[in-house]
Amino acid sequence: MKELLKYFLKRFFPNYYLALASRRSRAHSQKLEREWGCTTLTHKLVRHYGPRVLSGPFQGLEFSSGTFDRHLAPKLLGSFERELSSVWEKVLRRSYAAILNIGCAEGYYAVGLSLYFSEAPIHAFDTDSWARKMVHQMAETNRVHNIRIHGACDVRWLSENLRPHSFILSDCEGCEDALLRPDLVRNMRYCDLLVELHDQQAPGVTERLKRRFGSTHSSMLIAQQNRSFPDAIDIPFLSEAERHLALSEFRPERQRWLFLDSNEKSNSTTLDGTL
Repeated sequence: MKELLKYFLKRFFPNYYLALASRRSRAHSQKLEREWGCTTLTHKLVRHYGPRVLSGPFQGLEFSSGTFDRHLAPKLLGSFERELSSVWEKVLRRSYAAILNIGCAEGYYAVGLSLYFSEAPIHAFDTDSWARKMVHQMAETNRVHNIRIHGACDVRWLSENLRPHSFILSDCEGCEDALLRPDLVRNMRYCDLLVELHDQQAPGVTERLKRRFGSTHSSMLIAQQNRSFPDAIDIPFLSEAERHLALSEFRPERQRWLFLDSNEKSNSTTLDGTL
């Protein structure tokens, strides 16, 4: 009966199904983070350093108090997704007509990018109502005013609203397979994209994306790397267990990202190694 109800909702009310699944997934994650001590660690770091990101491309970004019950340690310390440093070095030097963050969570990237691109509209999408509320809080906390908050993203919205020469940051748990379709969204051919890949949810999506954008973009495949603390971070007040926890991003398997660069069409590149 439960599977039948799930099929019915997914088939006839997909946005409601996505919202429900997102809320359940987030509630489960929050429960585990409390049990593992992540929330306690976040509050400890906030008490010691304050709620601002200490290093990395989004240094100075301030988290709102509503986010403190999540695992923020990697973001606060600046170790979060450090594999992407070379991508951010390129992206943050460019200008874009608009920025889309599909799967924005609490707003780390959406609000962080707004600090660099204050003149471009930033569209933050998330199917979880809690995430959308947090993005609004984060925008107020950081005094940015160019963020537009949406629920689920779909091809129709992209077809009608995506501007050429935009930047798309996608982390949507396998939905990148259905959304990132330059054959259906013509202006996507002229955009840069950074995609967190989810082949476990959408088998073969990495190769499909490389094929779809192969004639218009260069591609850089980036693999998850070993973690270390940024050189500038001094954390003598943390135990060894807390240090390990502070670096953990709790990924179910070795994560990969794909940077699709419309500005530098060249041979594909793969990055792998240790930070």
